[in-house]
Amino acid sequence: MMIRTMRILFAVLALAVFGWAPASAQDIQSCPRNAKNLAGTPPGQALRCVCTIRQIRGSVWGSGRYTTDSSVCRAALHAGVISRSGGNVRIYAGRGCRRFDGSVRNGIRTGRWGAYGRTFAFRYPLPLCAENIATGGEGEGGDDGGGGASLAACPRNMKNRFMPAGRALRCSCAAYQMVGSVWGTRRYTADSSVCKAARHAGVIGPNGGSVSVFKGGGCRRYLGTVRYGIRTGRWGAYRSSFAFRYPMPRCFGGGGTPAKACDPSFGGKYVNLLRRIRVPQDRRRYGLCRNYGRYSGSSWAGYRNLPAGYWTYKYPHWYIWGRRTR
Repeated sequence: MMIRTMRILFAVLALAVFGWAPASAQDIQSCPRNAKNLAGTPPGQALRCVCTIRQIRGSVWGSGRYTTDSSVCRAALHAGVISRSGGNVRIYAGRGCRRFDGSVRNGIRTGRWGAYGRTFAFRYPLPLCAENIATGGEGEGGDDGGGGASLAACPRNMKNRFMPAGRALRCSCAAYQMVGSVWGTRRYTADSSVCKAARHAGVIGPNGGSVSVFKGGGCRRYLGTVRYGIRTGRWGAYRSSFAFRYPMPRCFGGGGTPAKACDPSFGGKYVNLLRRIRVPQDRRRYGLCRNYGRYSGSSWAGYRNLPAGYWTYKYPHWYIWGRRTR
């Protein structure tokens, strides 16, 4: 009894003096081998976990939306949400599909399969099932019961919309809105047609559907491709972009807005600098320049006791601001 009491007292003292906390409070858990145990997870609720390089192995079936017996981390690399060295992911569970198409992306080959009862993906709403992309069906509306009927129509483009990082614009695309020009692949210039880009990205069928649009910083290059019968153009540097998942896909070639042209305060939008931390390795995920938005966490990349505030990234530093002016 005495030994147990002393252990408890030592743990309390260590917490008070050194700021120790259980590992579960500080670290994101390691990703599971597959997503079979996610059955019953509420729609839209994400499992946040980390993939290590050793976990990127095993079999995967599907493209964008995967069978739950697929390797989670290998699927994450195939989907482009992590690099070959691993990274953090958000996993969303969904209903089954009647068909899964195989493909080769980011050096990972996935298999095709028939009907399977449960699925997972790395964005919400989940991508359409393969049979719905082919026929123009609605899929699950993101597993949230939405078919797009109760949502406002999507804007023509995203040029004049300010949106904090990670916040989605939920809207509905009709078939007649899939017109206009599009530049980019998976990540598009802000003046591109939203609904035509959504079809190109494979998140809606030819008859339309509901989408979640995320806005982000610009890229130095945009790649043109042909997908689902939609041809997009290539372009050089453009100041802002949008995509249909978050975190947004990396810029083609890995570069964001050139660092020399990047103002960490984004033209005086943020004031009262609280802290600056050096994290050069974040260039791979956030590019050379990023307006991340508000973050309330107190630790990042080995730094502790960080203040809550508005975060911006200008390679190789993060800037934490106390106030937003507009």
